[in-house]
Amino acid sequence: MNISPNILVALAMVTTSYAAFVPIDFNTKCKKSDAIVRGVVIDMVKVARNVEDSRGGDEKILEGEWSGPESVAVIRVISVIKGDAKKVNTIIFVPCGYNFDESPCELTKSKEYILFLESMGRNYFHPLDPFCMHRVQKEKVGMSGFDWGGDFDPENKDAKAIKLEEFIARIKKTATE
Repeated sequence: MNISPNILVALAMVTTSYAAFVPIDFNTKCKKSDAIVRGVVIDMVKVARNVEDSRGGDEKILEGEWSGPESVAVIRVISVIKGDAKKVNTIIFVPCGYNFDESPCELTKSKEYILFLESMGRNYFHPLDPFCMHRVQKEKVGMSGFDWGGDFDPENKDAKAIKLEEFIARIKKTATE
């Protein structure tokens, strides 16, 4: 059997990181999302994990104790596909990189995504699951649902990307059914 190296890398990432996790299907994530947005990651801000003890010690304050996100993605919202546009600011914050297997969010600075989100209050949101961050590239959307460029590789026989307008139409149709 001849398997693309890109697929092997993706499978290793998925099986290593999400072995006990079953992604929710497209219909469910459309209906369960408080907001579905198209946005660009403009910055990744590191959080408390790197704060040093103010007493001058070498220890990190939360070393080994921190179960929160390693960083927060600052996202410029291009458009709100589902949800109340008045409640979704032009800049939203999405926690990323938790230190447990089912970390729901890995985003890359300067990349564009369609994000299926639940509200955490104010302008903080959280992806519904690890497969709710569809990468957008050249007006196409990767169907894998996670941050993977392999969906757009013409040499990858398992790549799956559809036109952005078709993906948005699918969301709108499914979310209103």
